[in-house]
Amino acid sequence: MPKSDVTTVLVVGCGYIGLPFARLAKGAGYQVYATTRKRERFAELEAEGLIPVLWDVTGGDIEGLIEQIKQMADFKGTSEERENFEATIRVPEVNHKLPLADAVIWTVGHDRSARKSIDEVYVSGLLTTLISLRGSPKFVYASSTGVYGDADGDWIHELTPPNPSDETSEACLRAEQFLGIECEIFEWSFCILRFAGIYGPGRLIGGEALKRGEPIAGDGAAWLNLVHQQDAALALWKAMHSGGAGEIYNIADGHPVPRQEFYLKLAELLGTPPPKFAPELARRQRGNRRIYAGKAREKLGWTPRLPSYVEGLEAIVTQMNGERGA
Repeated sequence: MPKSDVTTVLVVGCGYIGLPFARLAKGAGYQVYATTRKRERFAELEAEGLIPVLWDVTGGDIEGLIEQIKQMADFKGTSEERENFEATIRVPEVNHKLPLADAVIWTVGHDRSARKSIDEVYVSGLLTTLISLRGSPKFVYASSTGVYGDADGDWIHELTPPNPSDETSEACLRAEQFLGIECEIFEWSFCILRFAGIYGPGRLIGGEALKRGEPIAGDGAAWLNLVHQQDAALALWKAMHSGGAGEIYNIADGHPVPRQEFYLKLAELLGTPPPKFAPELARRQRGNRRIYAGKAREKLGWTPRLPSYVEGLEAIVTQMNGERGA
């Protein structure tokens, strides 16, 4: 969808990267709707100039639809037989309709406090939202490079076959697959951004452990792939305007770093002792891989403003120090 055709945007999941994206869109003069499942967030979103929409992605009962979509994915008949099969799909009733928008940005995370499973949020929640949309919006889906699984430190690109190794990544991949099928049915344009680890203000994983002198869960020799919060929002913005139909883009700053090196730099900035690592404390094994993200730079025109973890960490710690001194 050309830039001139986008005037109204719906952000589903206006959180850590959704809100910075919404600010970009609002600053460019777009009308921006932002969903939240908590009415108490309305005032916060309105203060940003956004139009809040009360929406719980897990509010629909669509297990039957999921089963039908699975059958469609496995369907082996002719194109005519497939069209006849698609015509038998019964879309369930939904009680709420989302506002009409030219583009929809999906940046929903898993909030454990909601007591919903990852599948309920990432898969059922996505489908509940898709069947509730009106018009023919361009859909930008925020996924994860976790779908690639472990690569023993090798480089990964968009053509690397997915091999998820944990529940969250498996749900992300299933959601991607269902998104493709649904958008084919509705004839919508969509693209997928697979994000590396997103960090930024308020999200310095391991920072508190460093300050307390505690070991960091994980292997210090494993690779970290990162992208700063603001650059993640910028990637969503670029994808909304330039993302190719059905295309997948890896979003990472392009400078993978061993965890040991990353936390040494963070310890230096925070003035703490050097890091210690405890692989046995990790809740799950994160894939050891290096993410190639050249396609996003070439095709989307996306260039990270914080080109590596060094500039990113320095900016975060400088902001933290400024807030403490204010």
